Amino acid sequence: MSTSMCGACIQVTSQNSSGKSVYVMAIDQGGVQLDVSTAAFKELFGSELGQFPAKWKEVDSSHCSGILRGGSSNNTGKGKSRKPKKNLKSE
Repeated sequence: MSTSMCGACIQVTSQNSSGKSVYVMAIDQGGVQLDVSTAAFKELFGSELGQFPAKWKEVDSSHCSGILRGGSSNNTGKGKSRKPKKNLKSE
């Protein structure tokens, strides 16, 4: 992810059998992988740690409304940051 995507709304979709998706706001920290909040990670993969395949794409910012104001149940961009490797790739 490039710094130009900072603040963008991103849909992250698990590539495991659940196929769950969450919307998160991009905050670039200079890494090469996509790190998501603990809340978003748990929504996608449960509480298991490890590397998990997922895909992501930039979407309309209306999907991320509320993230900075406390969010709604499917906007999980808030929360404590965690840095496990996740193998998340752009579509």
